Amino acid sequence: METQGQDIMVGIRPELYQQVKFVAAQKDLSIREYLEEVLKEILSRETSISQEQGRPMTHETFEELRQLRERIKRNHPGQTFDDSTELIRQMREERSQYLADL
Repeated sequence: METQGQDIMVGIRPELYQQVKFVAAQKDLSIREYLEEVLKEILSRETSISQEQGRPMTHETFEELRQLRERIKRNHPGQTFDDSTELIRQMREERSQYLADL
């Protein structure tokens, strides 16, 4: 027994509709079935990305970052990497002073 779903009406450009219709036919699916597949795939990816961004930092991730930092230091001996926060503040102050002098 097929479950009755919710209907969504979306206006799309005729060219896009023709593309959807063509691909659905190639896959031997109805337009509804094809769009459901596409939406499920996109939502699955979006959900996965959201979960990855919201996860807490693990010990393994921290260790990977520490090792990356050490590799960068080894590959660029003698080069210092200053905190960009202070540099940005200084540049903003200079810009503000410049604009005030105009």
